Amino acid sequence: MNEEQDRKNIGGGVLEAIKRGKIRMRPRWHFVLRAVLLITGIALMFLFLFYLISFIFFTMQQAGNWFVPVFGPRGWLVFLRSLPLLLICLSGIFIVVLEVLVKKYSFAYRKPLLYSASAVLLLVLLGGAFMAPMHRGFFRSAQENKLPMMGLFYKNFGPPQRPGEVHRGEVIGRNSDGLQMQDVFGGTSTVVIYPETRLPYGADFETGDTIVVFGQKDESGTIRAFGIREIGDFDLDSGFRRSGKMFPVMK
Repeated sequence: MNEEQDRKNIGGGVLEAIKRGKIRMRPRWHFVLRAVLLITGIALMFLFLFYLISFIFFTMQQAGNWFVPVFGPRGWLVFLRSLPLLLICLSGIFIVVLEVLVKKYSFAYRKPLLYSASAVLLLVLLGGAFMAPMHRGFFRSAQENKLPMMGLFYKNFGPPQRPGEVHRGEVIGRNSDGLQMQDVFGGTSTVVIYPETRLPYGADFETGDTIVVFGQKDESGTIRAFGIREIGDFDLDSGFRRSGKMFPVMK
């Protein structure tokens, strides 16, 4: 009885406030427009994050840094040093904004923050990983100065012109003590394999294989290999590998 009376009192108070002009009735199109703008904002935010995350995957793969943790603590150190912290921080900010927008929907705000945030993060990472191949054409156009607006972005964050310890390329031949390798810019190097060289996936390298060599390169173009691994062109170290050239070496 008390609850019913309370509802009547609340309803009466709302009607009285409307009559006095304290509460304004908003047309239906106002709420429709707000919903459309919110959905559009969420969609654009997702697309931007897909682009940014996929670009991070692409640059790490093309430089070869993505694949070096398999060589142990030294590989992990190089991997962590090579992370594009600026892009990662920017992605983190947009993920937080996206989570705030998503929480406005009933299916999200009733869920614990950890669940919705984890779902957003997982979706962004998966989408970014599978969109990474699209950057191949953009990067090639930037190297040929055919990408006027985004060209500088790709040149600054793309594979380094002067690599450090990580060298990605294609096997173009073998010799008595190692391999001949061509990098993404068309330069060639001699890779020397020692008994202590780490070969986590074996040493059955053939002409045309895409490999990552971990080691110092001297002025003559010879790399003393601390480790070598063959990679698939979409190898995310997550259990699935492909031998096809999804990311072919760019001449």
